[in-house]
This record gives sequence, structure tokens and C-alpha cells, in this order.
Amino acid sequence: MAAPKSWGIKRKQAKWAIKPKPGRHTTSGSVALTTLLRDMIGIVTSSREAGKILKSGNVMVDGKPARDGKLAVGFMDVVSLPAIGKHYRVMLNRLGRLSAVEISAEQSKFKLCKVVGKTAVRGGKVQLNLHDSRNMVSTQKASTGDVLKVTLPDQNVLDVLEYKDGNVALVIKGKHSGHVGTIFSITRGTATSPGMASIASKDAKVTAPKEYVFVIGRKEPEVMLAD
Repeated sequence: MAAPKSWGIKRKQAKWAIKPKPGRHTTSGSVALTTLLRDMIGIVTSSREAGKILKSGNVMVDGKPARDGKLAVGFMDVVSLPAIGKHYRVMLNRLGRLSAVEISAEQSKFKLCKVVGKTAVRGGKVQLNLHDSRNMVSTQKASTGDVLKVTLPDQNVLDVLEYKDGNVALVIKGKHSGHVGTIFSITRGTATSPGMASIASKDAKVTAPKEYVFVIGRKEPEVMLAD
């Protein structure tokens, strides 16, 4: 298949682009695990080599062993290679393309997950629906648009980064994808128009729909950014 522009690989770098399995992330918002290992990290040179490493259990995604080379890995997923002590977080670079950012062992212990929906469940509890397709029943107070800082792999909530003025955010879709800055204005949505957020950096001011805005910190980003 032809690689989407959002994939951080060169079009002539590999003969075949592997389509990730649907589920965790959208096709345009993810790459197959083999693609990440071969074309983005460069730890292997072929799908066959990737298969051997995966079969051995030496690749972890979000703290759990991953053996399927077509597993979709996307924004904020953490990929670890414990045998060589390397860890990577899938991020967006300034061009809005997926990129594997090398991180520390300490950073690999958590990920940021955006709340994209809430569902009432039995017992008066609330299920939080997160951007990476996971669901979490929690007593943690969080609104749609907020971002949870959760531990890996046990998913304990360490912090809630609110979708509000003054917090740092990354635009993850649209023409401003990859832009990082501070939210300075939020417009609530209506029945006919989406909520919008205005974000300022030292280089520019942009406006994007709420669903395209991902809070990554308060005064400073909680995660390493891609170049």
C-alpha cells in the first residue's frame, strides 16, 4: 500500500509499506509495529528481522509484550526494547508526521491519553473513553478534552491535564498539525459548529477544532517533543 503522508517514513526507503491492523488507532494516525522498527527506529532492516525480535518477546508496547508486526502503534504509544535498554514514544513532528522519539526509562513508565468521550456504567460510575481506544472506569474527575497521565502498564491516573487556557497543547490533525503552543482562548461549540482553541507559540498563533487539540502539559510539556 502507499504510505500516508502522516507516516514518518521516506516513500522510497522501503519497498513495501505494511498496513496496520484497525482498532487501536486510525490507519492515517498509526503505523504497523514492523514499520516503526524497520523504517522509523531502524533497529532492523527487514520484516523478517522484525518478526524474529517480535517473536522473542523483546518488544513492548505500552508496557506489554507485542508480537504482532501489524499491530497499530500511534500517537503517544510507548515502544520499549528492554534487551538494549531503548524506549520510544510515538509523537508528531513539526510537519505533522508520526515520529519515534527516544525517551528515558522514566518517561517510558507513563503515557498521555485524551478523554474523547464519557459513558455512564452501572453503579453510578463513569467510563472514560480515550484516544487510543482504551476505556477506563474511574472515579477521577475529568471532562471530554482533558488528558490523563497514566502509568504503564497498570493504567493508574497520575494527573489530569485540563483543556483550558494557559496549558500547553499540540495540534494533532488538520493544516496546523504539529504546532505546539499555549492555549490562550477557547470557544465552546454549538449544535452547528465545533468548539475551537487558539494556541500561541513564539512563532505563530493558530486556531484549531477542540478535537484536534491535545493538551501535553501545564507550563511545560510533560513529554519529549519531536524535532
